[in-house]
Amino acid sequence: MPGIPLLLALFLLVGPATGVADEHSHGHGIGDIEVHDVVMPLPPGPARTAAVYLTLVNTGRIDDRLKGVASRLAANAMVHQTVVEDDIARMRHAVNGIAVPAGQHIRLEPGGYHIMLMDLATRPKVGERVEMTLEFDRAGPMTLKVPVVARGESPDHDHRGSSSAK
Repeated sequence: MPGIPLLLALFLLVGPATGVADEHSHGHGIGDIEVHDVVMPLPPGPARTAAVYLTLVNTGRIDDRLKGVASRLAANAMVHQTVVEDDIARMRHAVNGIAVPAGQHIRLEPGGYHIMLMDLATRPKVGERVEMTLEFDRAGPMTLKVPVVARGESPDHDHRGSSSAK
């Protein structure tokens, strides 16, 4: 049948380009963007917000930009930046997103850029994986399964989110 070799060839060409990764792979990505060390610390007490921290790596030769984020867990999700004014730390919406220059890495971490999930629909539990989609100008959407960890726990090879392209 001539159709089967054509379908197999198409699968072999397209399949690896989808950016699908499981939680045991070294990093997760699509196109030239990789995401590493994804973690959501358990929100404190009755808080209805949660932060997500990660590292973005652009392995390509062309700059990209994280322009948005979404999650079914939260009514509102956005990229924030912590800025200090008059000795007071404040969070600001990074309206223009975050530039991810070619050949560079950007850490989203406490005290700097981070993702805020606000007005949570449910309270996440340690060990759960929360689905979140990052939207890039060039790489497009990347869906992550973000592990919820105990407060103060650092990301390591056991706590990376898995990702897939949509």
